[in-house]
Amino acid sequence: MANINAHDGQDGLKPCWHPTALASRVNMAVRWTMHIAVLAVCVAQILCDARELELGRKLQSHSSDDPFDYFMFVRQWPSTFCAAHGCPKLTHPDWYRFTIHGLWPNYADGTWPQFC
Repeated sequence: MANINAHDGQDGLKPCWHPTALASRVNMAVRWTMHIAVLAVCVAQILCDARELELGRKLQSHSSDDPFDYFMFVRQWPSTFCAAHGCPKLTHPDWYRFTIHGLWPNYADGTWPQFC
């Protein structure tokens, strides 16, 4: 049996530690890494497309062109909100007054337009 490390290179084969053999292994590792990266991107795209399709089905009952049914006027009491969320007490004069949180379009079935 021949010693691999004692290979003389006469038949054109290089020993495994030869720089070109090492480069070949590195190139193969890079190729496999690229294949895996491309596969991961393809899988991510498929999953994102599926999620968008599911979201589209959920929103299909109300398109963005549908008029909403009513506006919901939402007010909040700052001290109650801050007590629930751990805000530091403010010394602002509006601390003890209602504030307007928003005027939001809503549908009669309890849903609301997405991205409004």
